[in-house]
This record gives sequence, structure tokens and C-alpha cells, in this order.
Amino acid sequence: MAVKLDLLTKITPSMASSAEANVEYAAGHKNMLQLIELRWIAVIGQVTTIAAAILLFGIALPLVHMLQVLSCLIAFNIASHLRWHERRPVSNGEMFLAILVDVSSLTVLLYLSGGTTNPFAFLYLLQVIVSAVLLDVLWTWSIVIITITCMAGLAAFAEPLALPFDHERGIGSL
Repeated sequence: MAVKLDLLTKITPSMASSAEANVEYAAGHKNMLQLIELRWIAVIGQVTTIAAAILLFGIALPLVHMLQVLSCLIAFNIASHLRWHERRPVSNGEMFLAILVDVSSLTVLLYLSGGTTNPFAFLYLLQVIVSAVLLDVLWTWSIVIITITCMAGLAAFAEPLALPFDHERGIGSL
């Protein structure tokens, strides 16, 4: 018993900071893996939404360009999974870049599908929330500024979709 107690009392400050670093390292790695899982869910949701818009609602979307964006997002997610599958430390900069890819792909998809008139434009808020949870303050504010800039760009440059009009329902078709 005396030996155990003696070992516990010999913990140095460097050992304590090492333990804190290991906890932070494990949390960063776990957060990155969860971000990759969220991106898979987003891809499935985006494919489903695009298919529903085209097949159910008859909305003419630029399908080829949208699938190219989704293909790039899928390739990025596969590369991320291969990179982060093994335990490696994750910095705030790497997490920021991963969220930036999500913001960029969302911006391009929104640009192709009506800009700020698209009801999914609120998903920028989700990107800000994820960054607030996962990143330090400076990185989070950077995401906020980037998403505001992207939204402003969509408002200025994207064109609303020409939606099919249902003559039977009149103005209620919107």
C-alpha cells in the first residue's frame, strides 16, 4: 500500500499536462470522426432532397453540377475517413478546414438551387453551431464571417429557380 501511495504522490506537473493533452487529443479525434459521420448524413439528405425535388415536385435542377459537388464532398469524406481513421491529433485548423469544406459545398449547392430563396439556406446556422461547439473562439468567428459572406454572395448573385406553376391551385401552388 505504501508503494502505491508513494507512486501517486510523485505525479509531476508535466505528467498532468500530458494527461490533459491526451484527453484533448482523444476529444479532437472523436469530434473529427463525428463530423465525418454528420457529413455522410448530410450527403444522404442532399441526395434525397435533390431526388424529391426533381421526381416529386418537377423542379428543374442542374443535376449534373449538383452531383459533381456531391461527388467532391463524398471524395473529401472518404479521404477524411482514411486520414482520421487511425488516432492522430486534430488541430483547430484542421477542424476549421473540414467545416469550411462543408460551408463551401452548401454554398455551391444553394447557388445552383435558388440561392437565398432555397428553404435550406438556414443550414448555414448549423455550420456556425457546429463550429461553436468544436472550435476555439477565433476559428468560430471566422466561420461566422465566412458564412455571412457566402449568404450575402448568394443574395447578390444567385437566381431564384423557375418553379412549375400548378394552374389548378392558382396562387396556392407556391
